[in-house]
Order: sequence, then structure tokens, then C-alpha cells
Amino acid sequence: MAMYPIIQDTTTNNNNLVARTEPSRANDKSTNIHIGEGVSITGSITLSGHATVNGTVDGELRAGSLEIGRTGQVTGKIFANSISVSGILKDEIHCREHFQINASGQVTGNLEYSEIEIERGGKFIGDMKEIKK
Repeated sequence: MAMYPIIQDTTTNNNNLVARTEPSRANDKSTNIHIGEGVSITGSITLSGHATVNGTVDGELRAGSLEIGRTGQVTGKIFANSISVSGILKDEIHCREHFQINASGQVTGNLEYSEIEIERGGKFIGDMKEIKK
């Protein structure tokens, strides 16, 4: 059985699991991460798999795919193949494939994308540049 790093919430006494890495469902040896609500990370995160953010990330984030939940906030330089935003995303965003802003999503900054989808209610403020796949 493989062991994975566990980050526990030290701000309360209940020792809730707030973030962990786990192998992806595919056999490609990539890694997934889930950053839970109430967790703040400052720094760089790099992974080949999927990142789900329901907490706060401030820094550079590189992932195969990125999902920002309703309570998630990401600020920094972002690189991913696909990105889905239901929370807040700010700064410099590089998306090689599909970029989606959901109805509750708010994106501010400079965006490079190949394909974009904005649901009714989703917000974008900044500059967009389409790139070729």
C-alpha cells in the first residue's frame, strides 16, 4: 500500500484532512491534489495530474488540469491544459486547451487560451489572447 503525504488542519483541534495527494485513476503515474476549504498555500505547486482548489493558493501552479471550486481562490501564474473556474482566479493564466468560467466564476488578469466557454453569470475582466493548439 502506497503512502501519501497528509496535511492536517492545525488551526482547529479536530485534525481534519485538508489536503492530500493521491494517484490518478489512470495508470499514467500522474498525481492529483485536493486543496480543501480553509487551507492556504503560498508557493509553487507542480503536478502532472488534476488539481482541485477549494481553499486559497497564492503562487505559481502548474497542473494537467485545474478545477477551482466555489470557495476556491487562486492568484498567480497558472499553467494547465484545461481549467474550470467556479471561484476566483487572478493574474496570469495559460490554458492550452479548454478554459471554462462557470456561472459563479470570476477571472481577472491576462488569459491565453485555445478554447473558451463562459456560462451566463460568469465574469472576466482583463485581456484575452487565443493561442493555437
